[in-house]
Amino acid sequence: MDAPIPFITTGADGTGLAVNQEAREVLNKINKPLVIVSVVGMYRTGKSFLLNCLMGKTGGFPLGATVEAKTKGIWMWAGDFPNDPSKAMVLLDTEGLHDPEKGSRTHDAEIFTLAVLLSSILIYNSKGAIDSTSLDGLHLATELTNHISMKAQGEEIGDEFAKFFPMLIWAVRDHHLELTVDGEDITAKQYLEKCLALKRGRGKDVTDYNALRETIRAFFKNRNCFLFPLPTAMDNLKNLEKLQMNELDPKFIKIGYEFTEFIFQNGLCKMMNGKEITGNMFTTLSEKYVEAIATGNVNIESAYDYMIQTVNSNAIEQAKQQYHSEMNTLVLPVTLDVLNKKNMAAQNQATDIFLRTAVNNDRNMQYFQNLNQLLEQFYQDYVAKNHTSSEDKCQGL
Repeated sequence: MDAPIPFITTGADGTGLAVNQEAREVLNKINKPLVIVSVVGMYRTGKSFLLNCLMGKTGGFPLGATVEAKTKGIWMWAGDFPNDPSKAMVLLDTEGLHDPEKGSRTHDAEIFTLAVLLSSILIYNSKGAIDSTSLDGLHLATELTNHISMKAQGEEIGDEFAKFFPMLIWAVRDHHLELTVDGEDITAKQYLEKCLALKRGRGKDVTDYNALRETIRAFFKNRNCFLFPLPTAMDNLKNLEKLQMNELDPKFIKIGYEFTEFIFQNGLCKMMNGKEITGNMFTTLSEKYVEAIATGNVNIESAYDYMIQTVNSNAIEQAKQQYHSEMNTLVLPVTLDVLNKKNMAAQNQATDIFLRTAVNNDRNMQYFQNLNQLLEQFYQDYVAKNHTSSEDKCQGL
């Protein structure tokens, strides 16, 4: 893709969600596992710029030089994953949280929920330092269980969500504090863990302090942190989109390189129940999640089952078409030996298509069994047609 396109669009009033048709068509053509990187954060904190770094350019996702939020809904860019053409990379730029022009906390929760559900890597972008203000921007994490359930029934715990939720990368922009504790240097990840440490005590203030930190620690067990200085002089930030990478501050470029390399080296594919997600599977999931969010409750297990049903049903249809396409090259009548050989070749081609496109595991064996039953029935139909054709030819002699 040359440029990002809308992925999840919003209504004219800034609310309501839908999957964009153009994005759907792009994704459906990707038959490789997807590494899906989303960025979330407060509005006007430079989220889009981080994704542009992953694209290797300062332009791409629209950047704003004013206090007006640029991104609405969720925008998407797709391409090959760097250094590994067997995978594809999808970058998702989300609408900024807590935008005063929007004024809808519900809409914020929907966007945040989608970003978590759809990502294999979730970047949370904040400015300055990891403090109460930036932590408050992640407060929507505590509300995830109000919108998401893992199972169709039964009690759920944080560990179950953690198995499904993405890796969290906290990107702190315009960071200027020294990373030292008791006179000793610490890493950015150690800084993050220190900020997420729990306080001892039982009072309300301590309980409130610990609640969000406990949620982040429970839901996002795989997490890291990168601390970015200012990319350029303050008075030049308005021209950021026009600057080339080599015109940025060397310290910013260094952290940016470490940030992108970490993501490229930890290219986590989006998985569901051990299955890598491809483009058409991702489209189906996205549509189901958007539909479910409109009802106020997303059940991950139900969405996964729906995706399996849709993908595997399509795989069966493709396999059936291939079988008939191969068998229809025969000019009946033929000998039974010729018919059997053609049937074997057609069944092998149909099975190969199914195994390459379907979601296959122990839970879904019924789809493969259904296909085999269909192919056997088709073969018997061709045997009957061949017999009828042979009789007609004999009678015409």
